[in-house]
Amino acid sequence: MLKTGTSTAAGGALLWAAHPNSGDRDRLILGVVLRQGDPGDTLEERKAAASAASRRLIVAAQRSGWSKTP
Repeated sequence: MLKTGTSTAAGGALLWAAHPNSGDRDRLILGVVLRQGDPGDTLEERKAAASAASRRLIVAAQRSGWSKTP
């Protein structure tokens, strides 16, 4: 699930959700990044920055063990 929103004033924004594999437990991971990109960036560059920041969050969450059963 994704929800994007980008404007000159707000920068790049992305809300996402994931259901990781975690054995027999049902988990929902939610993430949001806001105000991504630089002041002179185009809206497309701001969207790309929001997407890249989200990927970094997902990788960090995976490394922390989000998919391991307790």
